[in-house]
Amino acid sequence: MGSERAKAMEDEAKNPYGRPAFLYVNQDELERLGITQFRAAVGDNIVRIIPPLDIHVPWAKRIFIHRHIGANNSTFLCPNKMFNKPCPVCERAKELQDENADKKVLSAFWPKLRHLMFLYDVTSQKEEEKGLRWWDAPASKSCAIVENIVALSRDPKTGAPLDVSDPETGRDVKFTRKGTDATSTTYMGYQLLENGVVPKEWHENVPTFESVLEVSTYDHMYKELHGVSPTTNRSGVDQSPATGDEKETPVSTEQKSTPAVNQMPARETGTRRSYGNAGSQGVSEGQNNESSSPETQSINQRLEDIKKRRAARVNDEEK
Repeated sequence: MGSERAKAMEDEAKNPYGRPAFLYVNQDELERLGITQFRAAVGDNIVRIIPPLDIHVPWAKRIFIHRHIGANNSTFLCPNKMFNKPCPVCERAKELQDENADKKVLSAFWPKLRHLMFLYDVTSQKEEEKGLRWWDAPASKSCAIVENIVALSRDPKTGAPLDVSDPETGRDVKFTRKGTDATSTTYMGYQLLENGVVPKEWHENVPTFESVLEVSTYDHMYKELHGVSPTTNRSGVDQSPATGDEKETPVSTEQKSTPAVNQMPARETGTRRSYGNAGSQGVSEGQNNESSSPETQSINQRLEDIKKRRAARVNDEEK
């Protein structure tokens, strides 16, 4: 299972600016399912990616969005990049391009690439207990989350692709975020950590990407952008807002460019179960200090906490 998904993820990363067939997130549906939004904290983050059930589908999906549109500051899925259908925002971008508009003004109208994925934040027990999260990860050069993870996801002996999201043989992902605004945020220090298998509960009831994504109508997007309805009607569905603060690489509808997070109420989590032995070692060892807060714990202490939490769940299941 892991090798097939890993291969699918590798193939996906080879063409990040292709034309995928999925929509933008339906936040109401995600909230109904109790799936929270994830925002990477400044400093060290440790996450475990949770894939959809279809093993042939990559664990991250590309989405192309238009942000900060109109008086309502709305965010829309780009119908042009996603489905090769008319998009009023791309049409406006083309008009500005023909008028030789300033590059900064023009860039605001081009669609931006992000990667949608599900995960658990295991940096601390408090974050882990918030349950399943969703993240529309940035994809600029300085925030190329997926590309960096895929680059590390290889067997050190054979070079074969690894599925970091596999419940038994996968890896936790550690990375460091620096900066908080659109001009300073970068991600670095990527590592894959062997912190043991994850509870079975984490992989139960994971939605498909398609079930939590949606697209807006041409009319709706046009009215948000221009303040008036268009003279011609084109079909679609409904809108979904989004937030985010990292740098993003605009995607021209005519030329390819170089590839390049959010929050809801937490769901209740019960006793977690594990797939099996959680005794595999991480990349480093350290003494656990359970009285320390996540802010004061060293990365070694956090890794020890993760392994102990998972081992405890295994023991509970075996009793």
